[in-house]
Amino acid sequence: MRSCYRSTKLKEISPPKCMSISQERPNQLAHPESQVLEYMEHQAELFEQMRSQLIEQFLGQYVLFENGQVLDFDQDYAALVVRAYGEGEPRPLFIKKVLKEEPRLMVRTPFL
Repeated sequence: MRSCYRSTKLKEISPPKCMSISQERPNQLAHPESQVLEYMEHQAELFEQMRSQLIEQFLGQYVLFENGQVLDFDQDYAALVVRAYGEGEPRPLFIKKVLKEEPRLMVRTPFL
């Protein structure tokens, strides 16, 4: 019986330069570097400051946002990511869907 799956060897992918490797588990990524976290927090703050302006133009769309500017946008998250990373070396990107307000997450638990 023939298998319908092709046997292909996956090539090893190295992590982006902005991620560190876990010393305890070398095959897994640990945490982003502090510079990346600071960058993402800064972009999130700028995004929130501009939310009302972004809503007017990009409501319901994903935006590639950097330093107060929308560099690209799309309804399809994957298409936006492919375009953004297809233009050069992998680097941290702030991509977020423009919504009127952030969804609230609720975790129900029997324990209080």
